[in-house]
Amino acid sequence: NPGIVGQLHKRLFRPRTTRFHYGIIGEYILKDNDWTIFESIAKGTAVGRLSWYLNEDIEVYRVAGPDYIGTLASLEATNMGRRRYDYRLLGVIAWKSLVAMWKNWRVGGQFFVSYRDLPYIGGLDLICTEMVMECYRPYFPIIDERFLATPANFKQSVLDGRIRTVAKWRPGGQLITLP
Repeated sequence: NPGIVGQLHKRLFRPRTTRFHYGIIGEYILKDNDWTIFESIAKGTAVGRLSWYLNEDIEVYRVAGPDYIGTLASLEATNMGRRRYDYRLLGVIAWKSLVAMWKNWRVGGQFFVSYRDLPYIGGLDLICTEMVMECYRPYFPIIDERFLATPANFKQSVLDGRIRTVAKWRPGGQLITLP
């Protein structure tokens, strides 16, 4: 369920997406029939369990490269262990989005923000989408890295075929595996 930032992103960013939180699935835990996950949340980079999201509507993506790249990215996530959540970047995104909406409205009468309106800004702290991008960066360009790692940028990667949906999890535990 997206908060206020997710709701604004859903209404104003292009391409449109219904996904607002991103993480990396790690190793399978046989004894618990669960998976490890790596994500960037309010307290910073965290390790958790996929089962914590059983009541959420989630999608699982795979890169359009060799299967082992996902394993390498999950191992790279262990290097992110002490990174904080980047609240400052949320403010930067908000400000740059307002500027972009104003420009887009003045030029074409459209009140939206394209992911291309937000150039990449490197930093030490991470929001969830940046953590995923940083974990894949050494191995496979999952998004257009010239621009900020926003949910719209990830959606464009799905449309471009760099990543693809392989499974969907619906609230209550219904797993839908896709070919």
